[in-house]
Amino acid sequence: MKEWFTSFGCSFSKGIGWILGFSMGCLLIGGALMAVSSMGPLGSGGKYVLQTSSNANGVFLEPSLDTSIFLELSIRGEMNGKNISRKEIEGALNYAIQLAGEKWRGVSALILHVDSPGGFAKEGFDLFDCLEVWKNREQIPVYVFVNGVCASAAFFTSCVADKIFAHTISLIGSIGVISPCFSFGEALERLGVDIRLISAGTGKTDLNFLLPIEEPGVNRRQHLVNEIYELFLNHVAVHRSISVDLLRHDIGARVFLAQEALELGLIDGVVSGRAACLRQIELLHGTSGAAVVRVEKVHTFPSQLDNLLQSWLASPLFSWFALA
Repeated sequence: MKEWFTSFGCSFSKGIGWILGFSMGCLLIGGALMAVSSMGPLGSGGKYVLQTSSNANGVFLEPSLDTSIFLELSIRGEMNGKNISRKEIEGALNYAIQLAGEKWRGVSALILHVDSPGGFAKEGFDLFDCLEVWKNREQIPVYVFVNGVCASAAFFTSCVADKIFAHTISLIGSIGVISPCFSFGEALERLGVDIRLISAGTGKTDLNFLLPIEEPGVNRRQHLVNEIYELFLNHVAVHRSISVDLLRHDIGARVFLAQEALELGLIDGVVSGRAACLRQIELLHGTSGAAVVRVEKVHTFPSQLDNLLQSWLASPLFSWFALA
């Protein structure tokens, strides 16, 4: 019997070793493939890469000193400070503009490809400020192409654009604020768990998930939510030329398909796709056949793994305020 257990233990250990070795090999190969696939033909800045993209005619036109150049940048996913951050946007834009200035005569327009449900209020404010500062400094028009969803904090950020275009089936809106509150306090009390939080300062333990929810804390949080909502309303009213009353009472925090969003003034045009959007921008610039380049972050395997492990920490569930 002893020999059997010894044999089984050795076989089990070898099996685990093979599994771990195979998994590690796959991870290393995957990381190498992602690094190789991130390399671009125009230039790489280590962390960012500039690549040629198809233009309005579907042609991968190499930029030159004689062509207009449109720069594309994607804002995709939840705005939680990890997937999309001010630091990353600033880094990508500064890298692209520096390289474009060295190789060509700069870029004629920035096109933001937006597909985001929104996220934290702070991220919406930060990205808008980042893009507005860049736009004013570079004196380059900014356009937004919504291909999917542009809601909540993503719409707040998109208000920086000179024009917003959206694919026919895109969803736009969700002009509102939400602050999730949850409590295990009563459940813990029923289990006989005595929870005491030692604190100083009125409201310090408001809506702590270890304590039962109490109305004074709810009222104080609601006051903060209302203040942020007013900032959101006024921001959209100024940058989209829509009255606060219309935003508050008619548009609300709902989402709309592109055509209705256009009628409400939330966007400036409905297009059938990216090529159609590029043609609209070419018309605005009085040009045709512009070259298009896109700037992207080089996604290494460690960064992908880090994002996967930490993204749950940036969930709105653990955030006080999310634009919604």
